[in-house]
Amino acid sequence: MPDTERVTCQQLAAGTVAWVMHIGPHAELWAVYWAILVWIQEHEYDQHGPPREVYRTHPAASQAMSYRTEVQWPIRPRDWHSPQHQGPPYARA
Repeated sequence: MPDTERVTCQQLAAGTVAWVMHIGPHAELWAVYWAILVWIQEHEYDQHGPPREVYRTHPAASQAMSYRTEVQWPIRPRDWHSPQHQGPPYARA
């Protein structure tokens, strides 16, 4: 998709994400972000970039209680820099 005056397109880097499909009003998304952060910490991952939201339901097409929003947060293993964890084969030099 070409860039426009109001939209700039870019390709997202491949990687692992922690994600949740939230069904409900956008005003409740703060709880989703909190839950993902807790999960990341409890499962010994680190954040690896900013989170992103994918809107699976257009607000004009449904009521707030049925909005579907996918929240994705890029992650990496906490020990990603150790010799034991070198990443997937395609990421190795």
